[in-house]
Amino acid sequence: MNQFNYESSLNNTDKFSGGFLNDGSYGHNYQLLYKNFINDKVKSILEIGTANGGFGKFLHDNGLQSIKLVGADISPNDKHYHVSDHTNYNYLYNYFFTGNAFSEDFFTWNQSLNMKYDFIVEDADHVYETQSYMLKNCFRLLNPNGVYICEDVNNYIIAKQLMRSVPDEYKPYAYIWDGTDSIHRKDDICIVIDLR
Repeated sequence: MNQFNYESSLNNTDKFSGGFLNDGSYGHNYQLLYKNFINDKVKSILEIGTANGGFGKFLHDNGLQSIKLVGADISPNDKHYHVSDHTNYNYLYNYFFTGNAFSEDFFTWNQSLNMKYDFIVEDADHVYETQSYMLKNCFRLLNPNGVYICEDVNNYIIAKQLMRSVPDEYKPYAYIWDGTDSIHRKDDICIVIDLR
């Protein structure tokens, strides 16, 4: 397993922390979730909902520049309340879609890249409708041995409902990851599809 340095990323993204970034708490289970999926076989990553690009910075800080990184965000230059460092790191992405990723425009754009992904993180607006839309369409983006994570599901009941949006052929590989007890934020629930 990769030995990642999470410390340098704590001010740039909330993906590896619990609570607000300045309260000093760490979501170690969240770190293990990512550690389990980012490995030497990952050649391409799609991040939907990049905020200021802190996840891209994390990958570069850990020597993973060889991974082809694609990002999408409706407003990547905005400041985000949960990110202490408001520097924009979106220049770290190989390709970037600025606009609504939950649309045919995004899929047409991605098709022009001729890309499918080993690892997809959907961390956008945390709303059931968009999470459901992308889960239903993830087969258009995911490689045959890929991993898809839908982050920040609002509660376990919604997570159970979202599981119905997973394509039938992926349902045997899908599960709910619940980090609310260890991370202590109400929405740290993920839908994971692991095709490996």
